[in-house]
Amino acid sequence: MAQPSKKAASADNQQERLRMGWWISGFTDGEGCFSVSVIRNSTTKSGKQIFPEFVITQSAKSLFA
Repeated sequence: MAQPSKKAASADNQQERLRMGWWISGFTDGEGCFSVSVIRNSTTKSGKQIFPEFVITQSAKSLFA
């Protein structure tokens, strides 16, 4: 007996991941920030430290919305 095809389930999963990806992109665009800071640090060889940061924030009132 032939095994059932997993393509249909796999296609559904790919569509769900695509929708989730767009949602995350939109949320990050609206609520997120990416920055790179260069900080003086005498303990490093170059005397500087690079500090990349990715942050998503919301206000406290969004906790219960």
